[in-house]
Amino acid sequence: MCQIIRTQIAKVSFFLLLVSTSSVLAEPPKVDELDVRLDEVLRRKTDVLVTSSAGIFWSNLEEKKWQKRTLPAQMPIGGKFGVVPTDSEQILYYSPRWHKLTEGQRAGIYGSTDAGQTWQLLSEGGEYGPVAMLENGSLFAVTNAEQINRQPSIAVSRDLGKTWRDISGNLSGRVHGLFPDPDHPGLICVETHCIRGYVEQADDENYEWKSTISWHWHPERREKVSFGRPYSTSSSNNPLYIFCATLRNYFDYDFIYGASTPAIDLSTGAERFTFRTGEVLAVPITIRFLQDLRNDKMPIVEKLIDHPANLAAWGLRWEFQGERSYKSPGIVAAMSRIRDEDSAARSKGLPGFREEKQNALIAGLKGDRAWKTVEFSAMAPYRRMLEIGKLGDFAKPGEYRVQLDYQSTYLADRKDGPWIGSFSSPVFTVVIEP
Repeated sequence: MCQIIRTQIAKVSFFLLLVSTSSVLAEPPKVDELDVRLDEVLRRKTDVLVTSSAGIFWSNLEEKKWQKRTLPAQMPIGGKFGVVPTDSEQILYYSPRWHKLTEGQRAGIYGSTDAGQTWQLLSEGGEYGPVAMLENGSLFAVTNAEQINRQPSIAVSRDLGKTWRDISGNLSGRVHGLFPDPDHPGLICVETHCIRGYVEQADDENYEWKSTISWHWHPERREKVSFGRPYSTSSSNNPLYIFCATLRNYFDYDFIYGASTPAIDLSTGAERFTFRTGEVLAVPITIRFLQDLRNDKMPIVEKLIDHPANLAAWGLRWEFQGERSYKSPGIVAAMSRIRDEDSAARSKGLPGFREEKQNALIAGLKGDRAWKTVEFSAMAPYRRMLEIGKLGDFAKPGEYRVQLDYQSTYLADRKDGPWIGSFSSPVFTVVIEP
């Protein structure tokens, strides 16, 4: 378990070299490789590949048994996966700039189309990343990765890395992502950062980049209710706990597409619940601390603030018949409402009242002695029944996809012990029968 607390194209040689691995039987990982922290995860429809300092490993999602891939001697380990189209057989892998090569290793972009059993060195170079391939086969790559105070360099290849064309143009800032352009099929969008985040977009293959602040790019995105597992903390002395994936624990926890997950874990007692119209809609929830007690001698014990009846710390996301809705935690909604009313009053020249009303709201809630501080750990989770019918609209019969949110930022005080922040559950299903 790891904790996180507070946090010109390069001159390269382009060629295609087939570097097939030797024909050997698939071998399972060694015992000392099982607990090595994973660096990257590439989860596909039926299988998953992962990288670590021990190598590259593959598993079928049904069997959940790891096989270690035999790599060419010149292929560096500890690299990253590139972006590829959904359901594509193509795998892209590149070694990061800071990776130290051993004798005979060759940095660059490698490709595989047989789930990592054989690899091709598509293009040699020591400063690749990020890397992405589109549906039309165009391969894009930053060629001076992790540049600081230099213009970023990006190139595109139409022949899988044999030859490249510089499309850097007027780009600036540090590049941290590439993704398919949703407005111009066949083109790429670039995520950059320079004081704040930007999305760089072009109208055609001349790539005359137009820069938009990330927050303003496709603003309708902010109006969509998204499912995910947001996790945050806002107190300087409050740890943001992260639980890291290994080969041993990957299939036991909700890592899905990443190599880590929030260590404060919220889950429900099942993936599917069925109720009849008119019944009380309550589901069992469990909050536990994810920790590998085989490696850590003492369990970490944390605290949360909660109330048996007042659900001000709880919110809900739900989807019904293709439409998603969201009800934010009551305390968050109330504080936002006071803020908006205060802003409207000030715009009319009236005196502000935000701080006074917000303090009164918090004092009123904390005056309820039913609020309690509960403890949880890997050994002793916190459990309760949560009446989701008070949080979302389940009036119509049918199937709902649901996700819970918890938010204690305004209610808890770290000096009194509770952890302050927010986290969410995995998505589960609620069925309402007539």
